[in-house]
Amino acid sequence: MNPPIRSPAPHLIHDSQFFVTGDVTIHPTAAIASGVLLQADPGCRLVVGAGVCVGIGAILHAYQGNLMIEAGVTLGSGVLIVGQVTVGANACIGSAVTLLNQSIAPQQVVASGSLIGDESRQIDLNGQGGEFIEPPAATQNDPVQNGSSPKPPIYGRTYLEKILVTMFPYRQASEQLIIPPSEPTSG
Repeated sequence: MNPPIRSPAPHLIHDSQFFVTGDVTIHPTAAIASGVLLQADPGCRLVVGAGVCVGIGAILHAYQGNLMIEAGVTLGSGVLIVGQVTVGANACIGSAVTLLNQSIAPQQVVASGSLIGDESRQIDLNGQGGEFIEPPAATQNDPVQNGSSPKPPIYGRTYLEKILVTMFPYRQASEQLIIPPSEPTSG
């Protein structure tokens, strides 16, 4: 059995395809796509196990602890994993998933686009702690009698008539544009 590849010089995969920094161990059977960043901060460790598949553009960053990707894990494209995380054996993480200091159990599936471990947005599942805010009171409108409100002016009537005459010149002689009078005149 071949020994695991240790950074900083993985000799089987050209380092222009992905970037490795820190204490990173990559198993020789792992498949790492281009554009991947594997980073372990000082005092931290990142381990990519046997048969792991890491999709294009994924970022794995061991921060404040170890980041362990166990055997057979599939990480989709654009995955971001930061912190002290263990992804269990044969788990499948969909594309564009973000994991922040949260571990995934073996053989679990995480849907694409999921955000797991974000502590900045606490959700109260018990329905307590929320504060009811009264909606603003509706303003009272003055009552309006039917027919007493002023009719809005018709803007562009003259231009409309000119356009109709230009578009339909044959109708000018036979039909007049029927527009109700604005106000009856007395006289």
